[in-house]
Amino acid sequence: MNREIKFRAWHKVKNIMVYDNEDDTYGDWEGCCVSNVGMINTILNSQYYKEYEFMQYTGLHDKNGKEIYEGDIVLLDCYYYEEPAFDGEFKVIYDNINGMWLLVDLENKDRGFAFGEIRSYYKAEIEVIGNIYDNPELLGGEDEC
Repeated sequence: MNREIKFRAWHKVKNIMVYDNEDDTYGDWEGCCVSNVGMINTILNSQYYKEYEFMQYTGLHDKNGKEIYEGDIVLLDCYYYEEPAFDGEFKVIYDNINGMWLLVDLENKDRGFAFGEIRSYYKAEIEVIGNIYDNPELLGGEDEC
């Protein structure tokens, strides 16, 4: 199964989320190449890379068809055989050690789930409700993004 590789980035100086070609944001990439690979390579090899926080697309969509990215905050409702199993607000992160996308519970930081686990064992509804940069208030006092 092939997954589409895409990125978005938080511009730390301008305080805006920058997407590939949404809302005429090409100018915010400081004149970089417009392909995803060209954009990333150009920025990472320039002095501008320090101005951006990059986030990768998970390859998944929420219940409304919105793309889910690293750094998103999602509302999760899970059911096990039609019985409610758990719900809450979770932050999407990438676990570099295990090489997988995780959902970390914002209320109980010790609780998290792999996307694969959620999709394999539960009927789940996931809805993107914000991200760690545009909506830091959703983090509930968490200090770091």
